[in-house]
Amino acid sequence: MSSSRKRNRTRVLSEVEVSHSNQQSSASSSPSKESSSKNKKRRPSLPAKRTPPAPEDELKTTPLAEVLGGESLVTKTLSTCGVQCSEDRSILYCSEPYMLPRQLEEALQQPGSSEEFLEEVTKLFESSLIQNLLFAPLGEINAGGHDGWGLMASDLTGTSSSSSSSSSTARTAPTVITSHRGDSLVRVLLKMETPELQKGLISTMLQTLCTHATNDDDDDDDEEGGGNDDDGDVNMLDGNGSGVPISTTILQHLRWLDFVEDSSALSNKLTECIHVCPFRVQRDIILMLPEIVGDVELNQLVAFLLALMEETPALTVSILDALTNLHLNDDTLSNATERVILTLQSSEPDDLPVVVRFLLTSCRGQEQTFQVLKHIRQYLSAAIESNDLANDDQADNNASNEAFILEALRVGFRQRSDVANMYLKGFANDDANMESNGPAQTLDVWILATMHGFLRDRKAVETTLKKLVIGHKLDESTVSTTVWLHCLG
Repeated sequence: MSSSRKRNRTRVLSEVEVSHSNQQSSASSSPSKESSSKNKKRRPSLPAKRTPPAPEDELKTTPLAEVLGGESLVTKTLSTCGVQCSEDRSILYCSEPYMLPRQLEEALQQPGSSEEFLEEVTKLFESSLIQNLLFAPLGEINAGGHDGWGLMASDLTGTSSSSSSSSSTARTAPTVITSHRGDSLVRVLLKMETPELQKGLISTMLQTLCTHATNDDDDDDDEEGGGNDDDGDVNMLDGNGSGVPISTTILQHLRWLDFVEDSSALSNKLTECIHVCPFRVQRDIILMLPEIVGDVELNQLVAFLLALMEETPALTVSILDALTNLHLNDDTLSNATERVILTLQSSEPDDLPVVVRFLLTSCRGQEQTFQVLKHIRQYLSAAIESNDLANDDQADNNASNEAFILEALRVGFRQRSDVANMYLKGFANDDANMESNGPAQTLDVWILATMHGFLRDRKAVETTLKKLVIGHKLDESTVSTTVWLHCLG
């Protein structure tokens, strides 16, 4: 009996201990739950997950095949590289325009693909509407409300989840950012290093330029006779919304290329365009030549320009500006200077400032410099004395031409100190075997007065004037003709 009681007693005690331990464990676990719930409440809330944009927020586009005249290698390649067209067909755009040349190069690796691509691009130039797309700056896709890292503006300011959620629902639809300084699709294609692509595209562009320019010239003749035709040098919209002739647009696209695949072919093609285009386009091409042809073999081009200057004196200013800005070697520049010296006396009064400046800044060698100074002094002195520095229909413009000539002299002597020194030494030289200026002429009074304004030459000019007066090489009649009587006349 005693043993059974002991067993019952032991069992009861064990049950009591188990019950007591369960109560303690439940009591100890309750604070941890409360603390965890408190920590959970204190933890900063995470931004709400963004929902994908609704279909109405997506940027609406027009398939390239509809815009560019059907499915082709061009449309497939451009679409593969991310190029799209806006719904109103006014602009082409992509996400990363600066990467597009390399992407197109990689997409045209298959044999024959670049030739087919060029052939299809050439056909696109036949449509004026497609030309506007090709020459317009590419747009860049900008997802509305997002920065370049894919974050919302509210994420960067540390707003709460409710504000983030509200801003995400109120975000604007994706837009296209256009930059009027960005590259067009044509400019992108010109940057590609795919063989023969740039050469063929330039040929197509210049052919288009000649076609529109000659049609524009014909339209002008028709308008004089009462005709009216719209197929001339059509205007394209530039960044400011104003019309720009397509010939000007094409020339601007050829300026400052990173590389030119065939410089000689480009130079020859430009000379062909100058032959067939009207005066306005001729002038534009000539003025842009230094920015288009770059540092190539220019002897043939310079010879063509000099011959053109003799045939068309109205282009003298444009041609001399181009020759000044071309990177010519000394021999080529010296030959050009010799040709320009011969045209000095036949130059129009309005062209004389440009001619004089070119001669003074371009002469090379002591002998040629002396010849330049001699011809300038003789011809301009005679023109000043006869008061013949204005055109027949612009007699009141005489003073303006004289001011421009005086400025050309100032710039030339200021820029070329060696020419200025040689000019002053010519008056101090009395040796018959040496090159001497001889007595002072009318133009010399202008030149010496101008050079007196240079700190570099002031003392030398004063010394020269004293020697001229003492040596009876500068008399009162010369000064009177230059200043007093000329002003009254």
